[in-house]
Amino acid sequence: MVKLERIIALATTSSVLVESLLIKRFLLGIAVVMVMAVVIGVIISALLIAGFYLTYRLWLEHGLDADAALLATGGMGAVFVCVFAAIIFHRMLRLHSILRPKPVFLSHISETAEAFVRGFLEAAGHKPSE
Repeated sequence: MVKLERIIALATTSSVLVESLLIKRFLLGIAVVMVMAVVIGVIISALLIAGFYLTYRLWLEHGLDADAALLATGGMGAVFVCVFAAIIFHRMLRLHSILRPKPVFLSHISETAEAFVRGFLEAAGHKPSE
């Protein structure tokens, strides 16, 4: 009887350890993805800055005045910032609409409609897919 209790205790302890290890592995994976996203963002930013500088230097070499080249490069940078901001804003709005909870009355209507269709299909002899 004592051996059975030890086996049960060992199984319970090992399952808790496995769950905690899985959670730690999951959190470590999330941390790695976040760090990689930051590093990739820094690299992309450096490439964009280098591209703007190259554009500025090319305009200078082709005879554009320094002030005009700076104004053109700054305008190009402002357009990029506005486009990226619009894309990020649109995605955040879409994410907000996805994550926003449904109003209570709509969820009740949805549940009622699903129950009706499920009952209707069962009465017709079809098995509803879930």
